Amino acid sequence: MDALVLLGSFGLLCALGVPVAYALGLAALIAALWVDIPLEAVMLKISDGTDDFDYEGRQLSTIGEERRHNPRIGGGAREEDFVGYMRNLGLPHPKQMAMAVPANLRAGRPEQEPDQQNDGWGPVIATYAGVPQIGGEWLVSHRGQVQLVDVRSAAEFDGELGHLTGSALVPLDELRQRAAEVSHDRPVVVICQTGKRSALGALILRKAGCARVANLEGGMLRWRELGLPS
Repeated sequence: MDALVLLGSFGLLCALGVPVAYALGLAALIAALWVDIPLEAVMLKISDGTDDFDYEGRQLSTIGEERRHNPRIGGGAREEDFVGYMRNLGLPHPKQMAMAVPANLRAGRPEQEPDQQNDGWGPVIATYAGVPQIGGEWLVSHRGQVQLVDVRSAAEFDGELGHLTGSALVPLDELRQRAAEVSHDRPVVVICQTGKRSALGALILRKAGCARVANLEGGMLRWRELGLPS
């Protein structure tokens, strides 16, 4: 977890345009706060000697020194001091700030939610990964209008979760070679245990020319949880 905090902080700071040397030091500070080590002992690299900032030749510092002497935040400085100081340094606007901050506020999610695809045959949703997906609630009342392709192994097909009546068994590792067996006359719903392998199966069939195809959301596990009939 500590390493994840360090790497995540480092990546965000770099995205904001903070130079690598400074980003690493700030990321270390964030990680230190996370694991609650004594801040006074944290060493920071504040300059590589080639910038125009007001470090007066200093390249290394500690949290303790910055708390006491930093002209922006040290020695009892308040918000007004920090804002006034930074406004008058004449620094350029951080690179990628307009992109990084909104993305961070969205927690990395796309600007637009997944769109429902207007394929004309059902409420197909495109996931963030671009996988066409459809819910079991719709499928249970429209099974006669689609083809069902189960990409699990034969043992799973006849195993604990069972399978949907009328579904064709085409294991995922055979799907590319047997894609021609899947007719394009009707839409295809691809099924597996949890919806992971069938998501790949849907993409394989789409690449093979099957335009009307969707992954069954949650697979057979979700189907059983919903209590839907086989």
